[in-house]
Amino acid sequence: MRIKYISFYDVKEYDKEKRVCFPSTINKANYICDVLNRNGVSVDIISSAWTKNRTGFYRSRALDLSEFNKLYVSPAFGVVWSKLIVIQKLFTWLWLMLYIIKNTKQEETIIVYHGINKIIPLLFLKKIKKLHYILEVEEIFSSLSTFPVWKTKLEMKMIRSADKYIFASKYLNKQVNLQNKPYCIINGNYKVEKVISEGFNDHKVHIVYAGIINSKKGAFTSVELAKFLPNSYHIHILGFGDVDEINKLIEHIKKNNNHNYACISYDGLICGKKYTEFLQKCDIGLCPQIADEKYNSFSFPSKISSYLSNGLRVVVSRSSAIEDSPLSSLLFFSDDDTPQQISKTILGIDLQSNYNSREVISQLDKQVVKCVKYLIDY
Repeated sequence: MRIKYISFYDVKEYDKEKRVCFPSTINKANYICDVLNRNGVSVDIISSAWTKNRTGFYRSRALDLSEFNKLYVSPAFGVVWSKLIVIQKLFTWLWLMLYIIKNTKQEETIIVYHGINKIIPLLFLKKIKKLHYILEVEEIFSSLSTFPVWKTKLEMKMIRSADKYIFASKYLNKQVNLQNKPYCIINGNYKVEKVISEGFNDHKVHIVYAGIINSKKGAFTSVELAKFLPNSYHIHILGFGDVDEINKLIEHIKKNNNHNYACISYDGLICGKKYTEFLQKCDIGLCPQIADEKYNSFSFPSKISSYLSNGLRVVVSRSSAIEDSPLSSLLFFSDDDTPQQISKTILGIDLQSNYNSREVISQLDKQVVKCVKYLIDY
């Protein structure tokens, strides 16, 4: 059996094309593909991601990702002016619609990663091909207070149109799946990573934040922790973002680095095996949330499971989605998202106590394999 999976996705060999896709999305897609493979299902990933480059034309391509999975990527072209990005999107919409119309049967079941940028073509395709969507919902974008009303209505129409769901949290299911359609809860990547790396062996406690580099996200908060932690701690920032945001972060690190406090370093974007190796050298993973309580309740940071699958303790901000998850007993909650409170939580962690996050992650992985089988067979 083969199933199509519509998601923004690309592989490292084509980094120069700068397709619009996030490492967290790719990581989650890889895990879901692995779970499907273990259920005897092969996957065709369909990516209509455009390019962030300002020039150049990139052809469509088909790649073998593994013995079981293939990737189909749309053509794309760069634009000089930001106002022309809408043309990029329309071009990839057209490619996606033509691809699905040509390569799917009536009433075929497809997995769809929920995102604002693909809703219109997906609703059109569902109507003309009578497709059955398993919608993978990681977050509700309209929960952001700045979201326009028309986009909110469009997003809710897309979510209601789904036939089955993969939710990132129990809370999302409670709030969205009002008709009690078949669903599966997958908080993140539950693949337990083998131990392939040891610590830094410098007698320091190493803390890591991995994610988007953005002044409104947790990377900048993580830097500000330094002044509240002793110099026996080292804070690592890993991630990606716009050049301007990364330069702002580097300047922020310079201002906050002081030999009397914790050391801070920006270690760049690390992926794949090197990312796993780096995480395993660290002791504590950070997941501070943005100060938007409603949005936090409708999202579940996938980095939490990545940290846990590598054996790290994890410090998180409180939210309904996280506290109601099967991972909550493994987490160390900060009562607010201020650097003072987060650092207080960090200092309260006993790194010598018994702690085995991998065992819990392994049990959740087994449950997900069974749940996804039910979802496909239903």
